[in-house]
Amino acid sequence: MTTFNNGEFTATRDKYGWSLVQKVASDHPKATNGFVNRQSFHANLTQCCKYMLDVKAGQCQEAAEIIELLNSAEKMIEDRLE
Repeated sequence: MTTFNNGEFTATRDKYGWSLVQKVASDHPKATNGFVNRQSFHANLTQCCKYMLDVKAGQCQEAAEIIELLNSAEKMIEDRLE
């Protein structure tokens, strides 16, 4: 099983695909320390990464922030491959 966690997202790979858990701020009564977990399932890593990038890009205020987000994601992948 493969798992990675960056504090906001935790992705886990099993034989069926990728399970992604996003930690989301919430005032829901069942929230733990002000957060709830939102889970989604993805057939492959590409779909999982696209989802995370889409969520993070949606939080950006300007196009420059989206470009910076994509550049940092690219750098993180390059660093992991070295």
